[in-house]
Amino acid sequence: MLPPFQCLAYCPESSPRKDRRGQVFFAAVGGAIYNFATSDLSLISSWRHGGSVPANLRETGSEEAERPEKRRKLSAGSGSSDSSAEIVVENHAGKDRRRPAKSSTAASPFVSKLIVSIDGCYLVAVTGEDKTIHVFKIDVAGAIEHVSERTMPKRPCSIALTEDNGAILCADKFGDVYSMPLHYLNPRQDPVQAEESEVAIALKPFTPSASAKTVHTKGNLQALQNQMRNENKSKEKKLLLFEHELLLGHVSLLTDLAYVTIPPEDPGSRRRRSYIITADRDEHIRVSRGMPQSHIIEGFCLGHTQFISKLCIPSFMPELLLSGGGDDYLLVWNWRNSKILQRLNLRSVLPSGYSGKGATDFLDDAHDSPGTVSPIAVTSIKAFQCQGPDSSDMKSFIGVAIEGSPNLVLYALPPSGRVDYFQTLTATGNVLDFVALGKESMLLISIDNVHVPYSTKELRHSKMASHLLLYSLFESGSLKWDQNDGMAVGKVNEWASQNFHEGGDERLDSVLSGLLYNTETLRKRGAEEDIL
Repeated sequence: MLPPFQCLAYCPESSPRKDRRGQVFFAAVGGAIYNFATSDLSLISSWRHGGSVPANLRETGSEEAERPEKRRKLSAGSGSSDSSAEIVVENHAGKDRRRPAKSSTAASPFVSKLIVSIDGCYLVAVTGEDKTIHVFKIDVAGAIEHVSERTMPKRPCSIALTEDNGAILCADKFGDVYSMPLHYLNPRQDPVQAEESEVAIALKPFTPSASAKTVHTKGNLQALQNQMRNENKSKEKKLLLFEHELLLGHVSLLTDLAYVTIPPEDPGSRRRRSYIITADRDEHIRVSRGMPQSHIIEGFCLGHTQFISKLCIPSFMPELLLSGGGDDYLLVWNWRNSKILQRLNLRSVLPSGYSGKGATDFLDDAHDSPGTVSPIAVTSIKAFQCQGPDSSDMKSFIGVAIEGSPNLVLYALPPSGRVDYFQTLTATGNVLDFVALGKESMLLISIDNVHVPYSTKELRHSKMASHLLLYSLFESGSLKWDQNDGMAVGKVNEWASQNFHEGGDERLDSVLSGLLYNTETLRKRGAEEDIL
């Protein structure tokens, strides 16, 4: 099957950079990033990850897996988008063999996050399997150049940029939020040299409080011996050799991060206050002050009954916060006062009889049975503005995507700040991501062309060439979004079909479901709910 675009990003029209020749959007497929011009969706440039993912990560995608040794070394110039670049792979026999690089992305770390700086000069991406943050420079033509990469101790789950583009905020699922400069001062090193240059510190040997003389049962003695055998294995901790700062931490598993700067309330004051807002698996939204006072907690927003997976603060209405996750509701907050303004029922605006991710995709055999209505898991909440068909004023919308569903729920956000249901779009495949293309009044949706709609595991029996769908805002009696089957989006789909590796890659099919659909795994089940 042809791999889908798993995430999208748009260089916003409000970007203060005036020398760019047209606006661009970015699309990631597997371990590659492609950028296109929004005017005609023509390809501008691309980048492909040069590293490899070890077999244990490809099969399990484990968060706790240790960072493996690099077994792949790039030849000179491999950082370019030239698909003919050679890759040297070290096999287990210690010999080298050469083969041409393929467009297949199964063996490369998948790009999981994409964000663009406010000034439109930088693109930041995360590749999950190798826990690395990549920074790209965007030139005036919209082409990207890889300028730095930094490997984090744990896999990043969310990233954000400060308002002045001075720092990257990185959150990981183990609860920590780090800050690091966007501009990495040290020159980019060769991957092998960078691996060898890391400093390792040996940890102190583990010493249990119990001993063979203090345990009273054979079972406890065996448990103590097993503990000693496992804990006293050689351990070491690697230091991060780039500038970074730990800002805050959660006890629970952290799921998303948002950064916002509020204008001063006093018109005569120039002081702007920033905040870091984080969400976790235990239904908490925490509001902390921005740097350098991020250790100070301003308040909590409590109201969800299941995990929170996504946060969204509209840039044009920063006093509002929208949150969604594992329950049926999208909550609208006055986050500074920790007050719920609206509770919007998502299930009520989905098609009649909606049962989520198929009959059995996420059912727990111990608690659920076939036919049970699958719970909702929100994968994306985005706020965007576009001009109406008459170009008279800007229209504001909130888009909500749900895991394993071809439905994209749209809400209108008028200047009053009250969110109203607008429309539900039903695509030809599960919605993976979406971006609004600014003044063009177009909405670009990335769909899963590998799995059947409403399923996260069942593969399509026949090939589906569409990777992207385009919707435009029309006025026909009433304002609504309609699918636009223009030549531009057809050109991208045709290009993707011709350039992406097709078929014969069982390894990609076996891991694609876990890489594209992992939000529902945050849900607590059975005894875990009782304990936590």
